[in-house]
Amino acid sequence: MSTADTAPDNPTPQQEPHAPGPKAIHTGRNLPAAIGVGVLLGGLALLTLLTVRATFLIYMGAALAIGLHELSAALKTKDINVPLIPVALGGAAMLTVYRRFQAFGGNARP
Repeated sequence: MSTADTAPDNPTPQQEPHAPGPKAIHTGRNLPAAIGVGVLLGGLALLTLLTVRATFLIYMGAALAIGLHELSAALKTKDINVPLIPVALGGAAMLTVYRRFQAFGGNARP
């Protein structure tokens, strides 16, 4: 009798592959936190708009800078480089010109 014909003394049990179960979908977002942050930022924008207008311009300038940074980071994934300094200076210039025209009785309300 050959050794190939005999069964081993300690057979190892065959491991069955795991049956694929339903996988939970994780999008990486927390909806209640996103809603809370949106309400907080919107409330802060309204508060600065209705109290001191200069603080609203500072707040919007900060929001524009953060948005510009996010946009440039997203475009870098496609190898598109945004010149941050000229674009940021242009955004600051727009806010400054708006404020100056507002002070000189432009179409913007004081």
